[in-house]
Amino acid sequence: MTLRMTRDTWVTADFAGDTRSGRAHVGSTVDTRAGLTTAPGAPPPRTTSR
Repeated sequence: MTLRMTRDTWVTADFAGDTRSGRAHVGSTVDTRAGLTTAPGAPPPRTTSR
């Protein structure tokens, strides 16, 4: 699973934070990165203002 260092950098940070919290929803992260809707029951994607 390779992440491009572009607009998807926030996904990496979000994934790292979720892993630290003990809930790593990889599916929702990948879906958000692909531009799809998040998985049911998953928190909304965090968008950074850059």
